[in-house]
Amino acid sequence: MNILIIGATSGIGHNLWKHYVSSGHNVIVVGRRRELLDDMERSCPEHTLLVPCDISQVDSFDNALESIIRKHRHIDLAIICAGIGELNPKLDVETELSTVSVNVMGWANTVASIYR
Repeated sequence: MNILIIGATSGIGHNLWKHYVSSGHNVIVVGRRRELLDDMERSCPEHTLLVPCDISQVDSFDNALESIIRKHRHIDLAIICAGIGELNPKLDVETELSTVSVNVMGWANTVASIYR
């Protein structure tokens, strides 16, 4: 199976990656933190394809998805678990806008792009 995990460098996404590669599936991992993606690929190169991408950058994600589809022809399962959160007791608006750009705008574009 070809599995796409967006937000795979930590948390749920990272644990799902471990589960699926240990079962022999091909897993395409998307995340912002290149060094963590590199560690994942080194750990299981035969089943891991890394795609560094920040979903808040809409064009970048759309280009990455096109590349993934060209290479793998189809995705059997797409899991979107990317998100960020910052402690922001002073409610700095830039911090909140950064969160919205990933957790709302990036998520919405990711879902729509995969669906299409």
